[in-house]
Amino acid sequence: MLLFATLTALVIISPTTADTVRPAPADVVVDFIQDNPSRSALHLSRNDTTLIRLRADRKFPLASTVKIIVAIEFAKQAAAGKINPNELVFPADLDRYYLPGTDGSAHPGWKQQATTAGKLANGRVPLREVAKGMIWFSSNANTEYLTERLGLDAINANLTELNLPQHDQLYPLVSSLFLYSTTDKATLTKRLNTLTASDYASEIAAIHTRLKADSNGAYRQTFIFPDMTLQKLWSDRLVAATADECAGITQKIQSRAYYSPAV
Repeated sequence: MLLFATLTALVIISPTTADTVRPAPADVVVDFIQDNPSRSALHLSRNDTTLIRLRADRKFPLASTVKIIVAIEFAKQAAAGKINPNELVFPADLDRYYLPGTDGSAHPGWKQQATTAGKLANGRVPLREVAKGMIWFSSNANTEYLTERLGLDAINANLTELNLPQHDQLYPLVSSLFLYSTTDKATLTKRLNTLTASDYASEIAAIHTRLKADSNGAYRQTFIFPDMTLQKLWSDRLVAATADECAGITQKIQSRAYYSPAV
């Protein structure tokens, strides 16, 4: 578990008489950090002051935190006129990267919200809303679609620009999970152990290409939901970085000075 730019607190409620003071409520985040020191990292800053650093220079898999880098590149390309945030796209083009049951209903939830909020025009949705769905709802499908539109090379160039030397290169997220779609767990596990980072990324890229071309959904229908053992192998190999690096990203954004006003 990696935590950054987050403040948690134990709260004691003090009524009028001291003998009725209630105990502080349980704090699951603090409890987890105390019980799992080797599985957690924390960087806590308020304004420009670092308050807490615990294993903040150790790399951990980022999970959806990695979507911030994609969002940054989206903002940069929109500001530069390389993409039009008001461009209307078909939700079906996003659905090519949706694997049912793998995202806690984030993608369907975003689509329902976009429909209810009247964001669809003639069955299409603005690209800006796709990016919002990636961040607000954590839609993996939207993330993969934007990864394709923005370009992996452009997205990964931000790692150098932001001075993130320990941050792993990004790759298509949904396609990486598809790699673990199998009933032959032993064979897959053995093969994965032989794959270098470059080979791993290449196989994911090939799956992404197939999903992009999967207009009728036939390829997606072959997806086999990985069991917990395979999900653990997948999550352990997700893009990783340190809590210090993630905190640095948010500090740059919140400064309102690192990027141009347009970005």
